[in-house]
Amino acid sequence: AEQDIQEELDLPGLSEDQTVQLRIDQMALAIQLNDWSKAKTVYESFPEDGPQQTVRRLLRAMLFWGERRIDASRDILDEVDASRLSSRWKAWYWALQGMIFEHRQELARSAESYDRALAVAESDQLPFLELLVERNKIFLGESGESLETDLQLKVREFSGELIAHQFAEQLMFAYVRSGKFEQALALLEERRAYILLPRDQNYLDKFKLFEALILEEQGQESAVALMELLNTGQTSQILRQGLELLLGRKESLPSDIDLNALLSRWSEQLPVHPIRVDILHGLAS
Repeated sequence: AEQDIQEELDLPGLSEDQTVQLRIDQMALAIQLNDWSKAKTVYESFPEDGPQQTVRRLLRAMLFWGERRIDASRDILDEVDASRLSSRWKAWYWALQGMIFEHRQELARSAESYDRALAVAESDQLPFLELLVERNKIFLGESGESLETDLQLKVREFSGELIAHQFAEQLMFAYVRSGKFEQALALLEERRAYILLPRDQNYLDKFKLFEALILEEQGQESAVALMELLNTGQTSQILRQGLELLLGRKESLPSDIDLNALLSRWSEQLPVHPIRVDILHGLAS
């Protein structure tokens, strides 16, 4: 889809309306793929004035959300006149409203917003919106076989697609909430076999971090999982979390683990470690 959009953008003689529409499609696709860097680049390519200002304002609010600028996202969303949006964009509007309410722990209002999104959504939007609904159920404290079965079905239905990792993440949380740690660890191991594309690397890193956290919840040693994460991971934010956990266990690591030697090796490796600066700080502490 990305290649198709770019090929159309490269065609000569496009009007401003056509170019803006293609950029909107391009940015929406980047957001769906969690490629926030690409989304930002596309947004910055919009002319300052021009058509579809309401949709572009909504996209800006979505971009701020992806950058974790939650207050800015909410402020921009408050400026969006939802009555001027098509049904498709209304679905994204209400989904973002729901995520903001969820972030503010207003979970009942969040659930209402997701229901409004589902009511106007098009078929290709439903998987993501259903994911939000399932996540909201977990935040509301729902657990049990019914929720787990729903999530298991979604993981199988979308197996091989990016959203399957997201449903698997929620299923893992449901297992942990129910104390089913072995099922959660087995799920993480299973999902790693499906992570084949560079775009999915952050899930590989995230699942390794989750493995360490679940092992700790069970009272087991997590150092090996954290070391594997720091040896092979690429996602800086997740690696920093792993490093912080490992440094926090400095005094209780198994005797055969020389943390300073590990930190030194990571700080000197080539190509340069994604969080080399943080590792150097860890060495100095």
